[in-house]
Amino acid sequence: WRCKKLVFDNTSLDEIVNLLEESYGLTVEVSNAELLRKQISGSVPSNNTNLLMDGLSEAFDLDIVWTKNHVKIKSK
Repeated sequence: WRCKKLVFDNTSLDEIVNLLEESYGLTVEVSNAELLRKQISGSVPSNNTNLLMDGLSEAFDLDIVWTKNHVKIKSK
């Protein structure tokens, strides 16, 4: 947070979902619990959740639908 970046080091999708819910006030629905075990490393600006969603979608081959404060995540 100090550098205004979110840094992930083998961070599970489950941890990222918790971050989105607790820090950004989003409600996140994941269609398959197996997806929550997937891990990612990298960083994104903390003020750019769109970039984070795009990165997750690309890295894990996910469909992410985001409407207002609700996010649905499912496999493609």
